[in-house]
Amino acid sequence: MISFTIIHAEDNKTLKDIDGFIKLLIREKAPTLEEYAKYAGECGGERELSFELNECKMNNWDYHSKECINYTKTRCLNANNEVALSLKWIRNKFLTVGKKYQVHKIYLSNDGFTHKIIEVKIGKDCFKLFYNYNLSLNHYAGFLIDIIEVNGLKISPYSQKNIK
Repeated sequence: MISFTIIHAEDNKTLKDIDGFIKLLIREKAPTLEEYAKYAGECGGERELSFELNECKMNNWDYHSKECINYTKTRCLNANNEVALSLKWIRNKFLTVGKKYQVHKIYLSNDGFTHKIIEVKIGKDCFKLFYNYNLSLNHYAGFLIDIIEVNGLKISPYSQKNIK
């Protein structure tokens, strides 16, 4: 069973973490993989890997090929110089660069463990973010913040269907 509890938006740590993540979406400079890893886990986590594997596919590399493995490994080792592909896609798909944002709702959810859900409007689009507030920035054991829905659609199948 999933339970929700609305909390006060005055939670400074939550707002600071969310602000840092959203700035990756709205600022002019494309976010690096290193910057995204602060929120999504080492090397950008599973979502970033799915975008990297799509790049391998577009280059006709088998996922287990030396070329694909070297590509993903090199990106991770040079994360401070590599653009986060998944955030690049989101920024282009939803035209978030330069847009203003507003946090609409922050609430607790208990779906196996307690975490926060943050509803944010960026420009005309409504984003739902997952926030594991039990972790801290630069804790690479799992993701801290990531997008789970945009305009009511789950992001994973949406992005996989629309990866270009």
